[in-house]
Amino acid sequence: MEPWAILVLGVVLGALAFFEPCAIASNVLFTQYVQRISRRQRFGQLGRMVLARIGLLAALGLAVSAFARARGIALPEMFLPVAYGLFGVVYVVSRFVYIPVPHIRFYGIVPGAEGRLTEGTKIGLTLPACTIPLAGALLMALAGTASPILGAITMSLFAVFFSVPAFIYSFRPATPRTLRFLDRSARATPYLTGALFAAVAVGKALAG
Repeated sequence: MEPWAILVLGVVLGALAFFEPCAIASNVLFTQYVQRISRRQRFGQLGRMVLARIGLLAALGLAVSAFARARGIALPEMFLPVAYGLFGVVYVVSRFVYIPVPHIRFYGIVPGAEGRLTEGTKIGLTLPACTIPLAGALLMALAGTASPILGAITMSLFAVFFSVPAFIYSFRPATPRTLRFLDRSARATPYLTGALFAAVAVGKALAG
């Protein structure tokens, strides 16, 4: 996949990540929490969230790309089309069948971190279950490029666009209209994500 296409995909998948069903619940709870604290504390929590998320995901992108370069990994030509096609199917199927995938709380590897870290930092260091394939899809593409700089930039963009809606909804009252919109978005996003993965898979297969 071309570097520019990976960067665009990072932005689009990041924007979708906030609205995925299992992510939107924790995001809405977080935004409602920060609305109850002072504006200064709110900016502090949001800042910790986005910095933790950028640090985590940029480190993953850097590590995967650097590992691929060091090991000389070359993905088979049809690997990404098949993997992305499967991801697309999983997102659509997940609307009808429960898939037991846990959230990944990276801070959990540090003893006592649960009690010491702020809420913003903890949500920034967590990948909800339905965002794991999004991050995984980007990391797969980055492994194929073996460019550590591209890896860090792409995953940083994913983190930023994953976080932008949280900033918006942290300063908007949770009105019934807003909650209905978020509920409809959570219902529709998996289909949109599935269609996006299918389109990328087909495009990649035809280009190959």
